[in-house]
This record gives sequence, C-alpha cells and structure tokens, in this order.
Amino acid sequence: KTPTNLWRNNVAVGCEKDGYWLEASAHPGGPSYTESLCPVHDHWYEFRNNTAHANGVHGLRIYPSYHPFVNPCDSSSGPAPQYLYNFTSFMNGGNGIFNKKVGDVHHVNGKFVANGDEEIKWNIFDH
Repeated sequence: KTPTNLWRNNVAVGCEKDGYWLEASAHPGGPSYTESLCPVHDHWYEFRNNTAHANGVHGLRIYPSYHPFVNPCDSSSGPAPQYLYNFTSFMNGGNGIFNKKVGDVHHVNGKFVANGDEEIKWNIFDH
C-alpha cells in the first residue's frame, strides 16, 4: 500500500487481473495507523525496466489515486514529479497503463503494443 519501494527489473506475466497495481492509502491502517505517514502522497524510490505482458486486465494500474507531494503529508509543499522509466506493456487484456486520479507522474521511454484497450488511459488528471 505504499510506493516507497524499488520496482526494478521485474516481469509480471499471466496474472488474472493486473500485472502491477499501486493502491496507496491515505494513512497506514490497522495497528500501524498514524497520520504522520501519507502513502498516497509519497514518492516512488524507483520504477525502472519493468515489464507486464499477457495479464488479464492492465499491465500497470494506479488506482484509485496517487498525488505525490514534496512533503508527503503537506499538500501545500507542492507536487513532487515522479518518473517511471522503461516500462514495457504488451498483450494485456485491458490497458497497458490505467490511471484514475494521478498527479505529477511521468512515463519515460515507455513501450506499449497490442494491449486489448487503449495503450495508456488516464481517467482524471488531478493535481
């Protein structure tokens, strides 16, 4: 439930639904609950050279929202651009990438081909 991971040189293939799915929560849940951590506004450590193919729905799904801020728990700190490098997505049943409400996220050198729906789909750009 947090983007603060290294996502490097992975392959997601043959998943029933989505190859990669980022669903960041507003705050950690359960016994770890705290308002001092804000995953939905936190930063990717790195997303580079990942591939998704032949998944049932999407290659990469960022849902329902992801809005990275410079200071993750302070919306007044402004957007923090995030870069996803060299993502390859092909022959997935739905979109190569599906985003619903996403802030300052950039896909650099992405390769998308033969996905079932649109290669990249942004429902709402939100900032």
